[in-house]
Amino acid sequence: EEFIDPKESNKEIQVWCFNKEIKFVSVESIKDENNLVRGTFYVDEKPTEFEISPKHYKKLSSITNKKSFRKSIELANKLLIDVPYVRIDFIEWHNTVKFREMTFTSGTGLSVIKPDEYSLILGDWIKLPENKYDIDEHVYYKSSKKTIKTKKHKKYAAKQPMVG
Repeated sequence: EEFIDPKESNKEIQVWCFNKEIKFVSVESIKDENNLVRGTFYVDEKPTEFEISPKHYKKLSSITNKKSFRKSIELANKLLIDVPYVRIDFIEWHNTVKFREMTFTSGTGLSVIKPDEYSLILGDWIKLPENKYDIDEHVYYKSSKKTIKTKKHKKYAAKQPMVG
């Protein structure tokens, strides 16, 4: 595996996948810490109606290298796994596309989605599986039918922090 010097690779292509389907792609260019740009595009290369970006990024209005964009989508389709959400990242390096990583928590939850209503729309794209696995009982069950019955489970549930 070759070492890729970050100074030689300033473009990242992020393929956003929901339930084994590519929904959109982010293209990011980082020339220096004062010149960060990012655009979000559908697979057909049209800009999305929304942006997902840290506040300090400028908007990229068009795809600068369509060949790399298309190659990233092609590779992501081969790497898709059966999970509710995954982002598959690539970098453009010397006119080639290299795999970077698969992430299940984009931006550590700090990225801004604008307009705000797209937070709900993107959330609706995530379809969680109906079957759950109970690690204590080593069985799968339908999530809507599972109830906590044993003292062991009640004791564990009582220790869980309240959210809200």
